[in-house]
Amino acid sequence: LKNAIGVVSGVGHSCAISNQRTVYCWGRNINGQLGNNSDKDSPQAVRVVLERNRPLNNIEAVVAGADHTCALDQLGLVFCWGDNGAGQVGLGRGSPPTIKFPRHVLSDVHSITAGQYHTCVLLRNGTVSCWGSDSHHQLGALDETASTATTASVQSSPDVGVMALEVNSRLRVVSTLRDELKELAAHLENRGLDSRARLLLEQQQTEKKAQLVSEQQELERKYQPLLQHMAREEKTELQYGQTRVAGSRSTPELVVDGHQPLSDVVSISGGQFHTCAVTREGSVHCWGANRERQLGGQAVGESLVRVMMPDGTPLSDAVSVGAGNGHSCALDKQGHVFCWGDNDNGQLGDGSPTVSRNVSPVRVIDESGQALKDVDSITVGGAHSCALTNAGRLYCWGAGSDRQLGSPERQESRTAKLVDLAGRHGLISAVSAGTWHTTVLTSDHDVLQLGGEFGGDLDLFMR
Repeated sequence: LKNAIGVVSGVGHSCAISNQRTVYCWGRNINGQLGNNSDKDSPQAVRVVLERNRPLNNIEAVVAGADHTCALDQLGLVFCWGDNGAGQVGLGRGSPPTIKFPRHVLSDVHSITAGQYHTCVLLRNGTVSCWGSDSHHQLGALDETASTATTASVQSSPDVGVMALEVNSRLRVVSTLRDELKELAAHLENRGLDSRARLLLEQQQTEKKAQLVSEQQELERKYQPLLQHMAREEKTELQYGQTRVAGSRSTPELVVDGHQPLSDVVSISGGQFHTCAVTREGSVHCWGANRERQLGGQAVGESLVRVMMPDGTPLSDAVSVGAGNGHSCALDKQGHVFCWGDNDNGQLGDGSPTVSRNVSPVRVIDESGQALKDVDSITVGGAHSCALTNAGRLYCWGAGSDRQLGSPERQESRTAKLVDLAGRHGLISAVSAGTWHTTVLTSDHDVLQLGGEFGGDLDLFMR
C-alpha cells in the first residue's frame, strides 16, 4: 500500500485508505472484519475485497467497531462487513451472523461512524440513521411498538408492566457484562502485557464472570415465565451464547429528538454504547449508555439530551464530537477541546487528579497547564483521546497501559501530552483512536500504530 490518505482504529483491528481509494485492514479477524473473505488474523495489511475478489473502490471514509467495519464511497454508498450478531452490518433480519466481505447497506450518505456493536450514518439531508445493538438505546430510535406494548401491559396488569421494565433493565446489564468480557478476553490476548497489567485484567475478568452468572441466575429464578412470554412476542431474544436486547435493529432507523427526527446534523460519533451528534448551530446531543455520565450535563437516563456546561448553559460553537467507552469530547470553533464523563484514567484531560465522573464538559489542558488550542480534529478511543493541531502536532491523553499515547512508558496522562515521533516520519496528517491503540497517518504517508497487539511501523509491509 502506497500513499495512505486515511486511517481508522477499532478494538482489535485497524484500516487505511490508499491514494487509489481502496481499503486495507490488519489485526484481529475472528468475524471477518478485515473484509478479505477470511477469518484469519493478519499483522500485515490485507486488501478489502468484494465478492469474486474485486477490490472495494472509490472509498471516501472507513470506520471500525469492535468486530465490524464499514466504508463510505464517493457516491454516498455505505458498505459493511464483519460481526453481524447484533445486526450492526445492517442487512436485515435473517442475515448471517458473520459477513466476510463488504455488502451494500445504504445510499445518499454524507458521513459514517461505528460504535462497538452499532453503526450510524449522517444522511445528506442532515438526519441520522442507526442500526445494530440497542442495548442502551444507542440507536436513538423511536420504539413505538415497545412503548405501546409496555403501556398496555401496565394498564392491564401493573405487576407485569413493572416486571417487564425490570427484565429489560437486567438484560441490558447482562448484555453490557458480555460485551465487557469480550473486550477483556481480546485484551488478554495481547502478548505485550506486563505481569501486573495482566493480573489486574484477570481479576476484572473473574469478577465480571461471577457477576454475569449471578445476573443470569437471577433472571431465570425470578423472571423465567415472563422471559418466555416476551420471547414469544418478539420483544426480546435471550440467547445465553449471545444476548440480544429488545430493540436491536438490523436495518437503519432514524434518530429522533422527542417524536421528530434529529435534524441539521453536521457531525456524528459512535462510542461503546452511546452516540453523539453536532448540529449546524453548534450544539451537541448525545444518547445511549450514561453510567459514566458520558451524555453530558445533568442527564441521568439514556434518552437523547443536549450537552450542558457547568453553569447550565448548552455547550455551543461545537464543530465535531468524539465518543469513547465512558467519556465524550467536543471540538469548538476556536480550536479548544472539552470532555466529559469517566475520568478514571485522566481521559478528560483537565489535569484533575480525581477518578470520578464529570457530568459537564471541562476544558482540556496541555502539560504546562494552558488550554489546548489550535486543534483541527479530535478522536476518542476507549479510555484515551487525541487531538491534532493545525500545525500537524499530535497530543494524546488518558489511559496509556498499552502505549496508546505514543510513549514507551505504560502510563496514563491526565493532561494533553505531545506525541514525539522523533522526526522520523514528518508531521501528522490524520489520527484515529481505538479501544487500546492509536493509528497515525503522517505527512510522509506512513501509517504507524501506537500500542495494541499489532503496534509498530506499518509502512514496512504496507508498501
